[in-house]
Amino acid sequence: MPNGLTMTVFATESYVEDEFDDVALLRTLEKIKSKLRVYFICKMPVSPYDNLLESFDETRRTNFLKALDRFIADGNAAFKEPNQLSSSKQWKKLLSEKDSPLGKMKMLMDKFQSLGKS
Repeated sequence: MPNGLTMTVFATESYVEDEFDDVALLRTLEKIKSKLRVYFICKMPVSPYDNLLESFDETRRTNFLKALDRFIADGNAAFKEPNQLSSSKQWKKLLSEKDSPLGKMKMLMDKFQSLGKS
């Protein structure tokens, strides 16, 4: 998994706003995935514009993209779940840091979103 700085850059460059947090999270992750499928790069937005993913070998790239795919698929399944309690349990599991490394992305997105409201 990329470090927190990299995930923050991803979130700031790819954030998709929606009135529903779950939809915003999924659309943002889909946008990140789409960008990474074209170029596996995450440039710092300030000089010297380092590629934060430069150290990722093929295994780390593949593992990260698979984790994104799983999270998006599971999030879409939770979103489509007609039973609200079941859906909530699925989201709780997805967003728990101990259960999902991408749970940190939700926290970063929450911070980013709160900055825009200030």
